[in-house]
Amino acid sequence: MLNEVDRNLLAYERMKEELLREHYGKMAVFCDGKLVAVASSLKEGVKKAREVSKGKELFIKELFKPEEQTKAILSNLSI
Repeated sequence: MLNEVDRNLLAYERMKEELLREHYGKMAVFCDGKLVAVASSLKEGVKKAREVSKGKELFIKELFKPEEQTKAILSNLSI
């Protein structure tokens, strides 16, 4: 049996291509192995997550391609 973190990661992996295609640049919020919200910002994503999570583990993923995420992380580290 998978734990909450693994269920959320698995749900994201299953939906990744669709999410990138339809919601590129936004935040995807997963809870209990399900996509529960798509938000325009991290702040909005956290707000939506709190409304549905009821204390469960959350996974919030910014929807960029892997190579773009690496660039974003490196540029933030170089500040």
